[in-house]
Amino acid sequence: MKKIVLRSASVLLILFLLVLLLDSCMQFRMSDKRVRKKFKEIPHQVKIDTYKAGDYSIRYVEVGQEDKPMILFVHGAPGSSQDFISYLQDTELVAQARMIAVDRPGYGYSCFGKTCTSIEQQAAYIAPILRLNKNDKPVLLVGHSYGGPIVLRLAMDYPDIANGSILLLAPAIDPDNEKKFWFNKPFSYRGLRWILPRSFRVANEEKITHSDELRLMLPFWDSLRNRSVYVHGHKDWIVNIKNSVYGLKKMPNAVVDSVFLPDMDHLMIWNRYSLVKDQIIKLLKE
Repeated sequence: MKKIVLRSASVLLILFLLVLLLDSCMQFRMSDKRVRKKFKEIPHQVKIDTYKAGDYSIRYVEVGQEDKPMILFVHGAPGSSQDFISYLQDTELVAQARMIAVDRPGYGYSCFGKTCTSIEQQAAYIAPILRLNKNDKPVLLVGHSYGGPIVLRLAMDYPDIANGSILLLAPAIDPDNEKKFWFNKPFSYRGLRWILPRSFRVANEEKITHSDELRLMLPFWDSLRNRSVYVHGHKDWIVNIKNSVYGLKKMPNAVVDSVFLPDMDHLMIWNRYSLVKDQIIKLLKE
């Protein structure tokens, strides 16, 4: 009996240590120190700041001059502002824009591990960044994956400060085409969710409520007037391209275009950098 107890305790200890290891390795975030190191050899300064929004402390990374048009990057799930660091380092982009990448609530250094499942609330928490725009140039919103509905909700709820163009990169926006994985439901239970690294725990909790949150946006689609471009790949098995097709149909009062490629997957912001960058520059010039 004693051996069984010791063996069980050893297994639990190993599992606990494994969970801690996974959590430390899968945070998908970059510390202030690492961000500054990334920009050490870059000929433009980086600013890292936080502000209070509700029960959250929201952190963002910024480069570029205040008199330039602003670009706001909103990442997917899991992820953080680090997803767009390469864009913030791009000298050609910095010459044309003031760029800000935000850590969404629960990710990066915005109260890491504390979930906010409400798309409306997340938009409200991120909206103060748009108020940093002190010139008369509209803000370009860029949203990848789960960041797509966030930037759309910003445009719906804050048309006075989110009246610029929108670049939607494989956005998860169709409530009837929200892909669920077998593990989403089991790991939503309190007894099991602790096993997940915090970044995945937040992503999983968002996933469980995502379809319902998207349906709450249905009454506001017709209000959108923002020039928008949907970029999606037919090889995207995480967010089906039907999501972007859905978005194109839901914006009758806006000028909308699409870039659909047969050989592109969900990781376009990394493996199709030039394509995404070209779309950003194109929208900045319009």
